[in-house]
Amino acid sequence: MEKYMKLLFSSCLFFAINFVLPFVKGAGGTLYAQVVLRSFTLTGKVVDEKNQPLEGATILLEGTNIATISNQYGFYSATRLKEGSYTVNCSYIGYKLITKTIVLKKNDHIDFNLELDAELQPEVHIVAQRKPTELVTVSVTKVSEKTLEENSGKPLGELLKTVSGLNSITTGPSISKPVIHGLHSNRILILNNGVRHEAQQWGMEHAPEIDPFANNQIAVIKGAASIRYGSDAIGGVILMQPPPLPTQEGTTGDVYVTASDNYGILCFSGNTETALGGKYKGLSYRLQGTLKKAGNSKTPDYYLKNTAFSENDYSASIGYSKNGFKFNAFYSDYNTWLGVFEGSHVGNVAELYEALHRTKPTEDPGFSYEIKRSKQHVHHYLLKTTATYQGDDFGKIELQYSKQENNRQEYDLDLPFSSDPTYLTRPQIDFHIYTDALNLTYSHLATKNGFAGQVGLEGVQQTNICDGLRYLVPNFRGYSGGIFALERFIKKKYTIEAGVRYDTRSLCGYPLQANGVSAYQSKRYYNNMTYTLGANLRFNDRFSTSINLASAWRAPSVNELYIAGVHLSAASYELGDSTLKSERSNGLTLTTKYEGKKFNCEIGAYYQLIDNFIYSKPTQEVANLISGAYPCFHYTQTKATISGFDIDTDWEFAQNWKAGSKLSVVYGVNDSTKEWLVLMPADRLQSKITYTFTPQEGNDAVDTYISLTHTLVAQQTRIPETPRSNASSFGENFVEALAGKSKTWEGTPISDYAYPTAGYMLFDLVLGTTFLSSKNQLIKFNLTINNLLDTRYRDYLSRYRYFADDLGRTFSIHVHIPFK
Repeated sequence: MEKYMKLLFSSCLFFAINFVLPFVKGAGGTLYAQVVLRSFTLTGKVVDEKNQPLEGATILLEGTNIATISNQYGFYSATRLKEGSYTVNCSYIGYKLITKTIVLKKNDHIDFNLELDAELQPEVHIVAQRKPTELVTVSVTKVSEKTLEENSGKPLGELLKTVSGLNSITTGPSISKPVIHGLHSNRILILNNGVRHEAQQWGMEHAPEIDPFANNQIAVIKGAASIRYGSDAIGGVILMQPPPLPTQEGTTGDVYVTASDNYGILCFSGNTETALGGKYKGLSYRLQGTLKKAGNSKTPDYYLKNTAFSENDYSASIGYSKNGFKFNAFYSDYNTWLGVFEGSHVGNVAELYEALHRTKPTEDPGFSYEIKRSKQHVHHYLLKTTATYQGDDFGKIELQYSKQENNRQEYDLDLPFSSDPTYLTRPQIDFHIYTDALNLTYSHLATKNGFAGQVGLEGVQQTNICDGLRYLVPNFRGYSGGIFALERFIKKKYTIEAGVRYDTRSLCGYPLQANGVSAYQSKRYYNNMTYTLGANLRFNDRFSTSINLASAWRAPSVNELYIAGVHLSAASYELGDSTLKSERSNGLTLTTKYEGKKFNCEIGAYYQLIDNFIYSKPTQEVANLISGAYPCFHYTQTKATISGFDIDTDWEFAQNWKAGSKLSVVYGVNDSTKEWLVLMPADRLQSKITYTFTPQEGNDAVDTYISLTHTLVAQQTRIPETPRSNASSFGENFVEALAGKSKTWEGTPISDYAYPTAGYMLFDLVLGTTFLSSKNQLIKFNLTINNLLDTRYRDYLSRYRYFADDLGRTFSIHVHIPFK
């Protein structure tokens, strides 16, 4: 099978060399092909005074019905133009109109550099703040369209590692869980199309069941955001949103294709959307689907047995809009099969410690698409309906109902004892969790005095049913509700934001006996008040500072209270504690931004105190069961402090050259024992340099670039049982990582089953181009090479770091074709 994957990859490279590179002008000469077109294309870029791209600028050709808008990178394209003279207008709200006259005899390229309109800009500034649903005094980072394209096909957690302050807990190549400033799982909220994602997200190895292809707008709120988004948002919020349904009559769509050589991944995704006209004007719909298949992943030296996975997803939405009223219905279905690395399961204690000390697994199975036990099957569906009314003076009122069902099945390598073939195919663990939610919000627009805000009500009902051969957590039923108010005072030089929220939650668990009969009921009630107070100061057009003081809380989840058994995918034995109390967080964040013409910089610092911090603590014991030996973890509580800082820079240091860097440092301290917290992300520095080729006359490539990324991850020396005074600083750790050295630990680890892995550095290369085909079809293509030097490494947050290395060199091809 491996030779067939190599043949497929070679074919993709042949396509790149013969059909993409001819459109790119290289340093050694012109490599593009002359193509005779029946019509012509006008392309270009729209930027502001700081040379930053403007998205949504309108380019209109006078005397015709031809108009287009610029994309996220400022690029625009007007196709099917006839030879002749045109007057081209470029406009953007708050900027002066630019008009240029051209004589089109061939494909042409015209850039627009817009200047601010002194009369309009103050008004535009106020309009930009009229979004009461957004928090403006916290750090919000949007993932660019180009980043999404370069990382298409990757799990959500890996994709988000491009954002400073974000890491991921991985369980092989298919399971990646986002980590924000050292916090994850139930402390991170994910909003999928405006709906709070609900599943068995309590496990470290339970990845979000969301298709990133269905959401081309992803943003991350770093820091507590419970006021707007509810309890559990202690670490932050991930906002995933599909594009708005089209309003202009016609049909558009996108096709995405991804192929990688490492684990033989083949991924196809597409969507089509239509806005109707005539008597159906205001009605629109979208259909979307994704197919993905991958085989065993490969480290630099060997394959990982049974790490294949497959996925098929689809979604559909329909909307209607008229006279300020909007109605939208959305449905998504996510379905995946995941293999669990066989090398993480051992038969006894001696084999466990042998596995911890060997440099590689005992077996190299080679490449295969087969998924055997142990494995997981996850099926998640979401149904959402939204009704909105917005009036000129009334404001905006929105009513939203959502229903979710998440089914997780886990199949252990150890088969049940039975002669019934049907019984032998049943999963050991089978969870069904059902969630119904109703939200009502009202937003009022900015008043003459500068006030804008929002109030809302939320209610949720949730039920969990276990139907497997084992009972890892009990059946339960939960109810929660919340009410909040958020108000903002907006002035030209500053914005003040304040909010308050009250939440209540009840949980009724039904612990089961060995025979599957409920032993008793355990009812628990939780409630809490949270607040936020912040300010955004704009000293001038380039320099601003935001400060935010916020509280957050979350009730202990059902697994933290009641879990007792083997977590198959994590290969661990976990025990809950029914006496756990609610977590309570109080945090301060400070963010400073500088946005210049050539240089941008953002520095964010945070300090968070968490009472009753719940974490999974290694007990240094091993559960020796019939199915194998498993490290033991026990849920407990402490008082903790999470602090750190992120630094982002972006510098255009020469024409066509751009460099950027992201530095993230997290400190996690157990205040009760004065020790470091376990499993905190190591210090991370990522640097990137990009060269963008200047479009050439007669060349249909409109955006061609090459970028090299260097990632440096230090060894984590801030671990429990290590005196805080003896831990290396982040600077010392980075120097050691660059030199290929790491701290030598002595004795037996007390806080974990293996000491933190050595620091490492990786190089990634991206070659990308956007060009027009001979039929005026826009095509976006990039070739990415991850782990360019095929470096052997093990990440500290990998659940497989005890048994195997991380992925080796990976070639990937990504093609995106938007069509009309």
